[in-house]
Amino acid sequence: MSDTQTLAKKGEFTAAEKRITDLETLWDKNAAKLRKADPSAWGVIDGAADKAFAALRTKSPDAKSVMQSLDGLQTALADPVPSEVGAVQKVAGIAVTDKTGHALPCEAMIRQVRDTLGGKTAPQAVSDLQAKALERCNADDDTRADAFSAQALAMLNN
Repeated sequence: MSDTQTLAKKGEFTAAEKRITDLETLWDKNAAKLRKADPSAWGVIDGAADKAFAALRTKSPDAKSVMQSLDGLQTALADPVPSEVGAVQKVAGIAVTDKTGHALPCEAMIRQVRDTLGGKTAPQAVSDLQAKALERCNADDDTRADAFSAQALAMLNN
């Protein structure tokens, strides 16, 4: 991680992006095991990592934004257990965060929609929300993916 920060400090954003992709590959490879070991810590680090990936992958990376996101990721890696506990956030009455305010894993929310359908064909509105949730989940945007899944679940539960 520090080598990515060093490259970014020098303005070598292409090299920094390549280096952080190594971290992302390793993170994704071990995500299930890491999430299971400590879901809250995983959520903190995953959120910080997503911000760093996004900052380095913009068309024209902004040095200040890149450094802030990399500093945030470094902080999350050093101390991933949040000290403050807040309320669980909900969309359409469905929880979309844990008690630390971090988005639930989008894969779990999407699975919950599928399980609720139980093999039945989804109504078009639910199907559209599932597609949006999957697209956002694949883009590492758990917050928006969870919101779409929660809306789909609320429709199925009514």
